[in-house]
Amino acid sequence: MIKALSSAPDRVEKQRNERGQWVAGVSGNHSGRPRKKAVLPKSLTDHLADAMMQKIPVIDGEGKQQMMPAFEAAARQLVGSIPSLKPKDLITALRYMDGLHVFDEMRTRAGECPTGRTLEQARERIRAKMAQIRETQAAAK
Repeated sequence: MIKALSSAPDRVEKQRNERGQWVAGVSGNHSGRPRKKAVLPKSLTDHLADAMMQKIPVIDGEGKQQMMPAFEAAARQLVGSIPSLKPKDLITALRYMDGLHVFDEMRTRAGECPTGRTLEQARERIRAKMAQIRETQAAAK
């Protein structure tokens, strides 16, 4: 014999057998077992961001070792290699930096480039270099 039990009128009736056990297919837990939350693996972007934030040892110009975030060390390495770049590679690097709004950030921080040149002077120099490269490429064809 099955009897119906109800603790509150607004709840669904729960069915139990004579011993008070739940009938097959009926549960006493209205919301059921909570689902396991999916633990998503970190994306490559997250791993790279974590790695770039870690401090690494770097030797400064005076030969002293100092700790700095990896992204800062990478930026310093890039900027330090600019004088040795070929003009085409220099233009590519500067375009990427411009796309990242590096020059705009420099302008807001200091008003001019650290070398003493204004941003407009640097752009004019780049334009002249690009025109020179185009002329040499046109002459080679």
